[in-house]
Amino acid sequence: MGKAGYDIPSLVTDVLESSDDSDPLAAFLKSIAEGQSGKKLFYLTKSRDYYYRALSNLGSVNCSSPNLSLMEQDVCFFKGIADFAQATTSFVSLFESTLGEDVADAIESWADNATLTCEQDTDENNFLDSAQFSASALEYAAAGVTTNCDAYVPVDNGTFGYSNKTFEVVKFFINATSNCISDGNHIDYKVIDRTGTTSVVALTSGLCYAGNGTICDAVNETVGCYPCPVVSDNETLTVTDSLVDLLNNGTSTVALIANDTDVEKSLLDIKRDICEPNPPACLCDGVPCTSSTLDTAKDIQINANDTVAQQLIADYLSQ
Repeated sequence: MGKAGYDIPSLVTDVLESSDDSDPLAAFLKSIAEGQSGKKLFYLTKSRDYYYRALSNLGSVNCSSPNLSLMEQDVCFFKGIADFAQATTSFVSLFESTLGEDVADAIESWADNATLTCEQDTDENNFLDSAQFSASALEYAAAGVTTNCDAYVPVDNGTFGYSNKTFEVVKFFINATSNCISDGNHIDYKVIDRTGTTSVVALTSGLCYAGNGTICDAVNETVGCYPCPVVSDNETLTVTDSLVDLLNNGTSTVALIANDTDVEKSLLDIKRDICEPNPPACLCDGVPCTSSTLDTAKDIQINANDTVAQQLIADYLSQ
C-alpha cells in the first residue's frame, strides 16, 4: 500500500476525521483525491491480492466471524483497508477527465451542490462535466448509446500492449451554452474494454499509446495517445467492479475503523440514490427492492451485473 501512496495510520485518520463531516463519504473521497497518483490503482490491486493470498493461506476465513484469531483479525483488517482504499480511489476516478480539472475541487463541488463555473460545467446544466463524461461512458458501455452528452464518436481501437484484449477509445462532446461560449466546448476520451461479452468502462491512469501501451505525453488522436487502462494480472480494472465492491461490502470495513454510524449511513444513502430509478435491480435485506422497502432497508446490495450496474451508476452521477 505504501507504493500506492498510502500509509495505514494516515488512511485510518482520514476515515475518522471524515466521519465528523456532514457528508462523511464525500469528505473521505476529497482527502483521497488530494493524494491521487498515477500508479495508485495498480499498486492497490497488488496490495489487495497480497492480503487475499494471506487469507487463503490461513484457510477458509470468514472475516465477519466473531471468533477470529488475532492473526486472522489483522489480515482481515488490512484486507478491508486495501479494499476500501481501492474502491474509493476508483470512485474518485469518475471525476477525472482529460480536461485537467482539479479532482479534489470537482468532488467538493459535486458533494456540496455548489454553483459551477464554466470551466466545470460548460453547458450550464448544473452537472459537473467530468462526472457527465463518466456517466456518458457508463451509459454507452451498458446500452451502446448515451443521452448524457451532446455527441460521441469511437476514435480508435487497440490492445494497449495486452495482446488478448480489445479496447475501444470513445470521444465524448459537451457543447458550451450562452454564458460559457467563450470557454468553448469540452471533450473527453474514455476507454471501453470490449474483450468479453459485456462491454465495461476501464479505469485509467496516465496516458499511453493504444497500439503498444508505452507512455506518452499528451492526448493525440493522430499518434494514438489516450488515457491508459489499468490492467493487473490480465484483469482490466473497471468502474463497476470497484465501485460496487465499495458500496456493497465497504460498510463493515468503515464501521470497524471508525466505530461510527455516520459513514455507514452515508454509504447506505448513496446506495438508495443509485437504486432509486430501478429498485428491483437491487436487493433490500436479501430480496428485490421495491420503492417502499428501499426507504427502510438496513442492507442494500447493488446488482453486480456490469450492464445493470453501469446504467445505475450513470443515472446516479447525472442526478
